[in-house]
Amino acid sequence: MSTKKIKIKKSHFWSLSIFFFIAIYEIVFFFRPAWYTSIIDIYKLVFPFTLFLVFVKGQNGIINIKSNPLKFYIFFYFFLLLWMIFISPWTENLFENIQDWLKHIPRFFLIVGLYFSLSNSNIKYISNKLIILFGLFTFFQYIFLNLFGPINISKFYGIPFAGPFKIFGKIVTYYLPTGELFYRLCGFFNEPSNASAYLFCSFFISKQIKGNQKFWSYSGFTCLIGGFFCLSNAGYIAFSFAFLVGILINSQKFILLTFFKIILGSSLMIFGIFGRYYLQENILDVKVLNVMSGYRNEKDFSAGRLDKIDYTFKTVLNNPFGEGFIRIDKTKTPPPAGAPFLWLLMGGLPAIFFLFLRESAWAFIVLKRPSLVIYEAQALIVILIQQSIYGQWNNGLYYFCVASLFCKYDNFNIRK
Repeated sequence: MSTKKIKIKKSHFWSLSIFFFIAIYEIVFFFRPAWYTSIIDIYKLVFPFTLFLVFVKGQNGIINIKSNPLKFYIFFYFFLLLWMIFISPWTENLFENIQDWLKHIPRFFLIVGLYFSLSNSNIKYISNKLIILFGLFTFFQYIFLNLFGPINISKFYGIPFAGPFKIFGKIVTYYLPTGELFYRLCGFFNEPSNASAYLFCSFFISKQIKGNQKFWSYSGFTCLIGGFFCLSNAGYIAFSFAFLVGILINSQKFILLTFFKIILGSSLMIFGIFGRYYLQENILDVKVLNVMSGYRNEKDFSAGRLDKIDYTFKTVLNNPFGEGFIRIDKTKTPPPAGAPFLWLLMGGLPAIFFLFLRESAWAFIVLKRPSLVIYEAQALIVILIQQSIYGQWNNGLYYFCVASLFCKYDNFNIRK
């Protein structure tokens, strides 16, 4: 067997391993039962260290990371973790806090391992394709669900799925106040919001595949359409923000077209933020807008999110240094669903400061070389914004996008 074939097989193996690590944070089947999630947790623990040991090569026992943005990122990530362990003795449930803190250590090694593994162009290329293909599969799950309806309904720990062997995905319905039924695209994802972020991210990832690759271009556009069928306001906001960033930081030749794009992106963002509230206050009977916004004629248009944010600010005013890691199942008042507010509640103002500095590592690259990393940046921004509303900035796809952006920038500098 030739050396080239061996290298290709290794690239496929590591690409599949990386994709699987991304998937276990997204696919609902990996969240239960307890005995099974214990096995998944072992993979979450072992894989980052394995990736680190295989791809990060030191000289004379010394690991030399030449990437300044990556060093900056892990430096402030380290201080974030240091702060979180520092405040643990002054919080309740010390032992559980330390347990949760230890879960972050593998992710610290993950970002470095991903950076070095994705520096291999074959691994990055194949990983990108796997992400897009799963997005494409998710879209077709939704198509078949609408074509055939919720046939062969079966439940997985109380969650309804449609189709033979659950193949049409999770059934998430939305009812208009008139009683009319619509399906939200969800597939095997935990929530439509997660599915929308993944699909919009896949669209921008498809733009990273160069050359005459029409299949991947069409697949990416299909993922873009699918993202809107998730009917997620968080998804709209995330995509419009990434879309606007792409317009504003990348030079545009046609002023009129640029202006139209800014109006389009801004309108979508405003609709995502205020659409449901406006429709609820004015009781407008516009079916398309009602469906897109998720208007349900409820008292609280934010589904409790504003109350949780208010609780966070009140808690931080009393204790600006944070409450420590929070066990959601043991918390009397549910913590906020969005990453910045969750970290503010857990680590207080210092945690937000370290997070801001950590994220500024890739933001600096985007400002310095916008045309070079535009698509990597947009893919990352989608995940970052969606998880600002529903997430933790701590899953596999987030770290993949960060590492991918660092790789693109550093590989360009090396070629120079």
